[in-house]
Amino acid sequence: MISRDGENWLEMNNDGQVCIYASNDISIHSETNINLRADENVNIEAGIAVNIKAEQNNVTLEAGTNIATYAGVDTTITSRDTSYIYSDVAHIEEAGVIHMNGPSAEQTEQINAIING
Repeated sequence: MISRDGENWLEMNNDGQVCIYASNDISIHSETNINLRADENVNIEAGIAVNIKAEQNNVTLEAGTNIATYAGVDTTITSRDTSYIYSDVAHIEEAGVIHMNGPSAEQTEQINAIING
């Protein structure tokens, strides 16, 4: 399927691949759940930013082995209550300088993710 002007299309290939393209936004909305599952990998990439927000409760990450994060510049973590770090074996920190009680830490701003649809 393709729009008259070619700005949007949906293609289902003979090899089982489904491709969706839009020259503008793609919005998906459900009044209950949206479930994504792949027997291999789920890859999300953005040219500018990826925003994930839960309006009412938790954002939970779980991995069978490792969770790795990488920031090209700074990492900020803000908790409006208590922060907990627990390790069964060891906790290792390394930095040029580690400040435990000052100066004041930079805080993370809230995410304003707007989903249309």
